[in-house]
Amino acid sequence: MGTGYLMQRLGAVILSGGASRRMKQNKAFLTFDNETFLNRIHKQLSGFEEILLSVDSTEKYVSEDIPKDIIVVQDIYHDCGALCGIFSALRVCKSDYLFVISCDMPLFEKSLADYMCSFVDGKHDAYVIVTRDGRLQPQCAIYSSAVADIMEECILAGKCKIIAPYDRIRVKYISLHNTAFSDNIVRGVNTPIEYQELLSKQTLGPISD
Repeated sequence: MGTGYLMQRLGAVILSGGASRRMKQNKAFLTFDNETFLNRIHKQLSGFEEILLSVDSTEKYVSEDIPKDIIVVQDIYHDCGALCGIFSALRVCKSDYLFVISCDMPLFEKSLADYMCSFVDGKHDAYVIVTRDGRLQPQCAIYSSAVADIMEECILAGKCKIIAPYDRIRVKYISLHNTAFSDNIVRGVNTPIEYQELLSKQTLGPISD
């Protein structure tokens, strides 16, 4: 990504507002390769002039070591998952689009963000990764700030699935098929078992598909 027109209108947000019920600890501060997940992902977002961190409660992060250029945003609504985190960030951001990445994807790389940003053409409201096996990755996506109102309407109607707004907005699906990217680049680490699997293969290169 350059620093031209696109970068002036496209920021990034790291989602870290989940309850982590299965992991039983904040996934953003799990470590891999001697770095927290949060710091690893933050480094991969270099080039975005605006970087936000979406959280369920800012109080949990007061004593944490957060990169100084990150703007911490608290969820406007509670108990409605990642959709609320994305909505809350879109509501306050200065950018026209936000690249969204979940804090539990430690193998994410900047090259994927660059690739996705190359698709932003103003003709769609969302740009969403699809893995080789056909799974949507709505927490590795780009959303227009113009869809914030639709997201809020879904939340207030109790439709809190992250894909709830998709039937009302223009979505471009970006498949990893026929690219150089492994599905592992968007692999979420959600359980202690998955975390141990990640650590056990730490010195063996990326986890295979």
